[in-house]
Amino acid sequence: MRLSDAAFLITKLDTILSQQGDLMATLAQVQAEIGELQASVTRNTDAVQSAIVFIQGTAAMIASLKQQLADAIAAGADPAALQAIVDSMNSYETTLDTKASELGAAIIANTPTP
Repeated sequence: MRLSDAAFLITKLDTILSQQGDLMATLAQVQAEIGELQASVTRNTDAVQSAIVFIQGTAAMIASLKQQLADAIAAGADPAALQAIVDSMNSYETTLDTKASELGAAIIANTPTP
């Protein structure tokens, strides 16, 4: 093997090693971005699950209040019983307002900006 052939091979080997280093750096960057994406998906999934629980809970509260009101009317609509239902509705309304605000904030916080 001639000296010029060896120099050519060393140059090519250096190029290959340099490109391998670049590829490894790119791979590390892609892996970091995938990790960030996975964390974002987890956060969004948690927010969605919280919203589902909130919505289902709201539906259950409304159904319960309807049943309480129907029972109170069927029982002769005692004013004290009706006031208790109204008080419960006011409490649920406060809870719903608070949770709706929390949900809105969570959606805004977890919505990526372009």
